[in-house]
Amino acid sequence: MPLIPKPVSAQVPKIDVFIDSNIFLNFYGFAKEDLKELEKLRRSITNRSMALYVTQQVVDEVWRNRESQIAKILSRLESESQRIPRQYPVFARDEGGPYEDVRQAETAWQKARGVLVGKLRDRALGHRLEADRVIRDIFESVPVWERNDDVVEMARRRVEIGNPPGKRGSFGDALNWEILKKAVPRERDLIVVSEDGDFRSDLDKTRVNPFLKEEWKRDKEADVTLYTSLPDFVVRHQKDVDLRVEQKRISQQDRLVSRLETSGSFGETHEILSRLIHMFPFTDGNVESVLVALRENNQVGWICDDPDVKAFFMRIWREQRGAIPTHLVGELLARYTELGRDSDEDDEVPF
Repeated sequence: MPLIPKPVSAQVPKIDVFIDSNIFLNFYGFAKEDLKELEKLRRSITNRSMALYVTQQVVDEVWRNRESQIAKILSRLESESQRIPRQYPVFARDEGGPYEDVRQAETAWQKARGVLVGKLRDRALGHRLEADRVIRDIFESVPVWERNDDVVEMARRRVEIGNPPGKRGSFGDALNWEILKKAVPRERDLIVVSEDGDFRSDLDKTRVNPFLKEEWKRDKEADVTLYTSLPDFVVRHQKDVDLRVEQKRISQQDRLVSRLETSGSFGETHEILSRLIHMFPFTDGNVESVLVALRENNQVGWICDDPDVKAFFMRIWREQRGAIPTHLVGELLARYTELGRDSDEDDEVPF
């Protein structure tokens, strides 16, 4: 069975691009302004200034993990009630009117939040979110490269012998790579946009894995480059796309993570984490960096059992386990032994 029909346009695109499923799933956390900007990507595809390679594997992963991604976002909204005191001192009641005003405002806020979450959940169940529309439009603007038995077997063998990309019995990344090797013409440079550590160099997280780079050079006589975030890619290659809100969020996250790595006191660590806890999801690079800080900075590691520090790192494990580099998994499991009890139950499935 052929992978896909050939493109109908004979115009040669300026760039060949693969956007991984984790990048598409990030759309659900984008502001409306940024999602509107992403419509320009579809225009670039339509006018053939960019060739976007979408695999059936990516399509399946996006729609399969969509609800989980949205559920994480809604759970953060629901947990914001922690900002409102759950208990008040007994003598607060002596203030009468002001105390009653606070309690009534709290009740009204919780009720309004419940209505908001309910409406958002209904829109999500009906696939009526703005991110749903943008992703559908992009997927429908390109032919989707299907899997076949030969490609699946090549991907399986790739992981079995230990060649990247791929990890822990999961060969979805390897499957995408093998399809790209068949889909992209020879002598065409490839741009990969992915947060996945399997595409990344261990020595420089901004560069593509050198094994993959050499393989592409050998088999395609061309180069392959990596961008670990969509804003980084569009700044370089789609200058008319302005992801201002997301870029600002990532920049703030980067600055706080850098501060955490060099935090000089317990107080500073608590202050940084009180801000970082509201900045999920993290880029894969920042997931790695905060775990390195846990391991190497005593001002983080020595207070790892403080409630706020523990809550932060357990949330990293719960929400972004797939982004944790293999060599740092043991760091979390050693410090928080309770995490090991469910590590086997939630292993990734092969696709």
